[in-house]
Amino acid sequence: RDWTIGASVALDHFVARSLLSISESTWDALLEGGNDDLELKSIGRDIVLTRRSLFPETAMAELQEEEEAAEEEGGLDDTDDDEEEESPDKSIDELLAKLGGFGDENDDENAFVWKDPSSTTDNNNTTNTTSNSTVAQLSDELQEWRRKHHEELTFDEWSQDDKMVFDRWLKDYIATLQGNTAATSIDQIDLVETRNALLAAPPMTRDESDSFWNSIRDDTEAELFLQSLDKETSAATKTSSPFWNLDYRTQVERLALLGGSLRPLLDETVDAKTRLAFMERHSNKLLEGLELEHLVRDNAGGIISGADLKQISKSGGSSANNLTQGVADGDRFSIQKLPYGTNDKALALFQEWNRLKAGRARYEEHLFSKGKLGLRYSDVMEDDDKTKKDE
Repeated sequence: RDWTIGASVALDHFVARSLLSISESTWDALLEGGNDDLELKSIGRDIVLTRRSLFPETAMAELQEEEEAAEEEGGLDDTDDDEEEESPDKSIDELLAKLGGFGDENDDENAFVWKDPSSTTDNNNTTNTTSNSTVAQLSDELQEWRRKHHEELTFDEWSQDDKMVFDRWLKDYIATLQGNTAATSIDQIDLVETRNALLAAPPMTRDESDSFWNSIRDDTEAELFLQSLDKETSAATKTSSPFWNLDYRTQVERLALLGGSLRPLLDETVDAKTRLAFMERHSNKLLEGLELEHLVRDNAGGIISGADLKQISKSGGSSANNLTQGVADGDRFSIQKLPYGTNDKALALFQEWNRLKAGRARYEEHLFSKGKLGLRYSDVMEDDDKTKKDE
């Protein structure tokens, strides 16, 4: 945390280019924020995870804070015992009953149709392979955690060390699968509920997962699956489940929609490229109501001045000029989270501010690579020392 920006950027740049074979153009886009590119977010997480694995000292402060919090709380806080826990099965049933937003008749030409990745040609570079292998590894690790929970000891019976390891793994799992870190930060996610939902499902192999999803991939398969499910489901479950309150034809349609269109979002074994393509296509619907970081006027205590923002217009084009039009040097701005779509100008201003900061980061990285900037700002460089002696 005490490193200069130049040193930090130089290390991540090395990981991206030399270890993950990410192109320079992709690195530049990533450095500028990439708020509107979900795949860039996934690549960014790959860089961070790789850096933390190879250079754990860069994350020691963060990991120590996590361990201290876990020791104090005994793992992630559970919800109160008096509160009724919502069954994961019930959540899925309610999802099925409410599906339809992605299946509007007017969206037929834009509908996302599931395609088995093994049946298509992948001409992408090493970046996609890295992302896919990361997701696959996490999916396999999830099955091991489930197996431990179901076949050995439940989570509540795990040792304190195992709980801390799982809690840390869970955060990496969420960060990797998230399409857009700006849309939902880890602090906004109910980690306990997420943990309970993930561990509630039994371990499942990839073949078993494929078999399930293939059984509901279209209307015909979904109808056969529904008939089998109807025979296996108890009357009590049907009474309490909103899915069984739907008429037969709607049940079939919802299952087919789940398997044919929503699999990239719900199937844990789906590769990163397919999931990100789905999220890109439906980003407006998926981001609706979520909070994104915006740069808004805050004269009561903003940390960014109007004079700073005017640098955007110097480094950008006409669109950047429009964003800073009417901004006075003495105006103050701060970064605040607002619902997506409520203030497009403030969102664009935040993105331009990120690009400006990226330029500064590149300059500091250049100084660091030339030996004119140290690991810490307090470091005295050779040129500085020589200058002082000359004086």
